[in-house]
Amino acid sequence: ESLNTLVEISEQVEQVVASVPGAVDVSSSYQAGKPDAQLVTNHDKASALGVSTSNIATTLYTMFNGTVINQYRDDNDSFDVRLILDPKDRKSLSDVTNIYLGSSYTDSNSQTVMVPLSQVTNTVYSTSPTKIKRYDRLDQITISANLNNVSLGDFNTALDKKLENVKLPEGYKFVYTGQSRQMNEAFTG
Repeated sequence: ESLNTLVEISEQVEQVVASVPGAVDVSSSYQAGKPDAQLVTNHDKASALGVSTSNIATTLYTMFNGTVINQYRDDNDSFDVRLILDPKDRKSLSDVTNIYLGSSYTDSNSQTVMVPLSQVTNTVYSTSPTKIKRYDRLDQITISANLNNVSLGDFNTALDKKLENVKLPEGYKFVYTGQSRQMNEAFTG
């Protein structure tokens, strides 16, 4: 909850900073988490369809990391031959879940029954952790800007006036850093 409040405040402050004449390249240190998808083995379905969990794990590992399947020898040198799924064939989740796995069952022609990965796994969607910086064990988001055709003093004066209109919840505060902080310290002793 407090992170959401901090993000809302930072977005508002970022807009305020961008609205001050002379502010360019306004940015925020906040990085939201990215969407993730995990394939979780459905053990009951896998067992019923004759697909082992080790087969699922090995197939996924080979698809993304590659598996050494042989070695090529040339004079005194040897090179690993690695089997890996071409990156263009694993760009989307459906590319991955439509890969077929061999089961322990055979059909009437004694051919191995092939089962799509999507039938033996469940997809779990989540978000990767948000990147947030901390200072003195407190979450912080830094809003930064470069200045164009305005002095730091004039910019800070204009920014201070605009920030007076931003109402902060209890426990939140604005802190100047960098050159603004040094200038304030120099003039306030």
